[in-house]
Amino acid sequence: MSDKFEYLYHCLNVLQVAKATSVADEALSNIRTVRAFAMETKECELYGEELDAASHLNLNLGLGIGFFQGVANFALNGIVLSVLYGGGYLVACKEMKGGDLMSFLVAAQTVQRSLASMSVLFGQAVRGISAGARVFEYILKEPTMSITGGKIIPYHSLLANVEFKNVTFSYPTRPGQ
Repeated sequence: MSDKFEYLYHCLNVLQVAKATSVADEALSNIRTVRAFAMETKECELYGEELDAASHLNLNLGLGIGFFQGVANFALNGIVLSVLYGGGYLVACKEMKGGDLMSFLVAAQTVQRSLASMSVLFGQAVRGISAGARVFEYILKEPTMSITGGKIIPYHSLLANVEFKNVTFSYPTRPGQ
């Protein structure tokens, strides 16, 4: 269940960061329009809201990962503790030798490390898949316009009469020209 949780939140975070980047890109590419309408503050607030939403998603993702890692580490360390407890009881009852307990404990710790490594590896795989999902989203996206052929404007629709009446132009720094 936690892998789906992490994947979902990571995907949402990637989309939110992309949305915030899109807002910034749009404002910067249209900087003249933004300045002409004195909307710098509004655009900064809009970008800040998008970043706050991304930050909130990152915080939730971090808490989820931390909770999952904490529970996983508790369970894995519980394995070693139960081996020590059960083995210690058997050694105290003289049903097992100390060397046998130590070899079983080494085997249990090897299993514990392997499971812990798989947990970290699985988290990295989920992050990689969600990062690749955005790339594949663009690869699989259907274009809105056809790639071949396209629209052809009829030649007769390009013919028109243009008249200029009472048109003047001069450069502000050179009014005489």
